[in-house]
Amino acid sequence: MSRALWLAAALVLSLPALISGWCLAGSALFLVEFLSEEMLEKAHEKLVELGLGNVALKAMDATVMDFGDDEFDAAVATYTISAVPDPVAVLGQMRRVVKPGGNLVLLNHFRSQRPVMGRLEDLVAPVCTRLGWKSNLALEPLLEQVDLTPEISTKVNLFNGWRLIKCVNRK
Repeated sequence: MSRALWLAAALVLSLPALISGWCLAGSALFLVEFLSEEMLEKAHEKLVELGLGNVALKAMDATVMDFGDDEFDAAVATYTISAVPDPVAVLGQMRRVVKPGGNLVLLNHFRSQRPVMGRLEDLVAPVCTRLGWKSNLALEPLLEQVDLTPEISTKVNLFNGWRLIKCVNRK
């Protein structure tokens, strides 16, 4: 049975993907960042309601995960990387806990490579930071810092503002 780690800063946004079957084949574990006990309870209730018995919820700091090396076959981070204070540390931990050859998948907003849109994202960055996320987080330098290369990069969501990135863990 495969094991997948799912990091989610916004669990509510992540549940539809889980329901559609991304992680239902094996044992999925949610690592939820910035979660209150009340939100964790609600998430547990929702999982029971949906009959997702193969999912365990756990709140922890994603920069210092208490999982062993190579414990998971894949790690998925949805709407998370631009919302954590140290995205490099989170990606480093994802690499550590995913087996060699395993997949790391990111669904996130990254700074646009189009000059005008990129400058606009830079301008609104202070406001977005106060709202809890970085509007101008650049993908390529981020992945370079943790020695990851995207195998797939697809623009998704409204206005193609978010990207679905898949990397293979080649450690």
